[in-house]
Amino acid sequence: MTTSLDLYATRRGVKHPRAKLTEDDVHLIRALSKEGLSQRVIARKFYVSKRAIEAIVTGTGWKHI
Repeated sequence: MTTSLDLYATRRGVKHPRAKLTEDDVHLIRALSKEGLSQRVIARKFYVSKRAIEAIVTGTGWKHI
């Protein structure tokens, strides 16, 4: 039997039903970070947590991009 949690675990990026960012957003976030914009400012711009931005920038989140 497959639970809803199992379904969420197999979906990555924009395929996840709770995704707030697109692949284009992730590319832009990484570029903004390289330009020196703080993670806090980037997080506010995209309406996500600083931790979400940190995960994208360090490569622990959105690894498939």
